[in-house]
Amino acid sequence: MDGCSDNNWENAANWSCGVVLDINTDVIIAAGSVTLNQTTTIKSLQINPAVFISVSPGVLLNILY
Repeated sequence: MDGCSDNNWENAANWSCGVVLDINTDVIIAAGSVTLNQTTTIKSLQINPAVFISVSPGVLLNILY
């Protein structure tokens, strides 16, 4: 996530690939903060220990691997 627009996961402009990530995506977040506002499923997740991920109440982040 490069956060070009804001820190919302659902905003395609924030991702270097230009699309919202899905079940086929290996996600790597190296820096910054991310807010997840809707339930989503991704293939895998790698984050730097300094990254802050906020998941809104009632929202799930499903990681397959």
